[in-house]
Amino acid sequence: AEQQQHVDIEYRALLVAPGDEENAIVNIVRHSDSETAIVFCTTRAAVNKLISRMGNRGFPVVALSGELSQKERGNALQA
Repeated sequence: AEQQQHVDIEYRALLVAPGDEENAIVNIVRHSDSETAIVFCTTRAAVNKLISRMGNRGFPVVALSGELSQKERGNALQA
């Protein structure tokens, strides 16, 4: 089956040099017209590191993962 994008969501994929991921994410989020963004990481450790670093830079952030219950995920998104 052919998948279609949501018309109200903008999708971007960028190639970034190893080690430059965090700065690339900060620049994209900072210069975006959108008020929200979803960033996917490959590991929970990477999520925790990015959450900490982005929070230290003043970005309002929440982490979601499969280890959270549906209620916990919903609460995080409402925060």
